[in-house]
Amino acid sequence: MARGLLGVLACAVALAAPAGATAKPGYFVSDGGFSLSARLPKSNGYVVSLYAQTHRLIEVAVERRGELALYFARGRANRHGIDVDLGRFGRVHASFRGHRTKTRSDFPFCHGRHPIEFEGLLEGTFWFRGEGGFVVVSADRVRASYQRSFREACSFGQPDGGPNESIEILEAKGRTADGRLIRFSAARLNDLESPFISAATQERVGRVSTLKVTSTFESGSHLQFDPPNGDPETVNVSPHSPFRGTATYVARPDAPTEWTGDLRVPFAGLGMVSLTGPGFHANACHVRLSDSAISCKRQGQGRRTTAIARLWLGQTR
Repeated sequence: MARGLLGVLACAVALAAPAGATAKPGYFVSDGGFSLSARLPKSNGYVVSLYAQTHRLIEVAVERRGELALYFARGRANRHGIDVDLGRFGRVHASFRGHRTKTRSDFPFCHGRHPIEFEGLLEGTFWFRGEGGFVVVSADRVRASYQRSFREACSFGQPDGGPNESIEILEAKGRTADGRLIRFSAARLNDLESPFISAATQERVGRVSTLKVTSTFESGSHLQFDPPNGDPETVNVSPHSPFRGTATYVARPDAPTEWTGDLRVPFAGLGMVSLTGPGFHANACHVRLSDSAISCKRQGQGRRTTAIARLWLGQTR
């Protein structure tokens, strides 16, 4: 699930990247690249994976039931193996050997040289320990795959619906008592029952950058705008688990905007974190896919955000 979402976002970035401007309408250009990935042993119910999608940036991904934690550090990776110092979180030093397999393009409807892929083993040292020991992984051999992709021109087509598709957006941002910056968002297309709800936080720990994301797209989530059209005066949000609690946004003409409730979220390795309180503020709005942005405050990012919105619309059909 996590890699699928990241793949969608990567595809969306490709749609909005300057290089794509040279492609025909309805197409984007994938420049190709390199990847080395492995599934590490599970720990405490979490799936732990190792990725290198450039020769210098290594990622450890930890995922469980809507909670995703990513750890990034500079290292070395190539066809022959991977070497990265994760500071207080651990160390990976391993060699790759494998056999070539049949492959196809990462994206549908692509034209160009197909990727080259090898399946095999990474052998060496694998040691990772998340904050407070919420996951601990140790191994000397794991299954892995290596892929080298090449420049392709890909068609992404047009999603169902038109430019009048409406999106309801609720956003909140703030700092916790210990200074951690948290971003929360809830978005729903006008003809879908369930909103997509997520919260994220990131920080730097020594040589490692971390990104924690918790999300849900379950039918038990609710996002209620009042009035249903125009500028919202009240918005109630009640996410499905793993979120807890609810929150309410209230906008009055002659008073500060209110953002109240007991809404909170679990982040992998960090425990439960509040999403309301004096350190937070919120915005709510309706936008259309024909508008210049899909965020209530991020005007000026039109091409990029609209491309992501259109791709997300296509994925949810």
